[in-house]
Amino acid sequence: MGEKFERFGLVSEIDASDTASFREKIFLTFDVDWAPDFVIRDIDRLLRSLELRATWFITHESDAINELRRYPNYEIGVHPDFSPLLMGKAGALSVQQVIAYARSIAPSSTAFRCHSLVQSTPLLYEMFEAGFTLDCNPFLPFTPVEALFPWRHGSGPMRIPYCWEDDTWVIGECRSPQEVVSAHGLAVVDFHPIHVWLNSESLEVYEGIKHDFGNEDLLRSKRNDESQPGVLSALHSMVDAVMVR
Repeated sequence: MGEKFERFGLVSEIDASDTASFREKIFLTFDVDWAPDFVIRDIDRLLRSLELRATWFITHESDAINELRRYPNYEIGVHPDFSPLLMGKAGALSVQQVIAYARSIAPSSTAFRCHSLVQSTPLLYEMFEAGFTLDCNPFLPFTPVEALFPWRHGSGPMRIPYCWEDDTWVIGECRSPQEVVSAHGLAVVDFHPIHVWLNSESLEVYEGIKHDFGNEDLLRSKRNDESQPGVLSALHSMVDAVMVR
């Protein structure tokens, strides 16, 4: 792996007591969000071709996810979904059941980011008790990247903020990818495999297909051309910006 690509770190390498562990790096994270295997595999191939390191926050088990586990440039975190419980949906799993499922699909993982960023102090205690020590929920898109830092929460986990997210960028509420990379701060960024694969330029297409991920023909018919601006081009922009630093 070349020197440039060593600037892509894993969230487990972030040390709150050592700014050198994160100041000159960018941390790519991916919230899987139940993406189908053919989508995960396409993004996996892209990252491998670029020799990039990444943290994947998984939502489920699958053959493609098992392939991610075996690649040394990746680490696996979890993306537990407490939303049904919060919204009072019938049959929603309890907090303890959601955490138990997350632990069952990632027995040794320490990092987590909750789906929809559901968080609370009691929930952090529960996650910490289950062995999850790196909380990647705090989203601070408007704080200067240079001012971001990890901190230890009273409930136990180290909180690691992130500064950029693809679906927020698409609606114009995040800084440019190049600006994030050039900032020399704690640059943790969040992509979703489906948005990278679709090369999303808006959320309209995604909203129309998110409940039909099993229909591969439909998804392929909605895919944005790679030459057009979108989330895929944002990922390439970040990589290119690192290359010229």
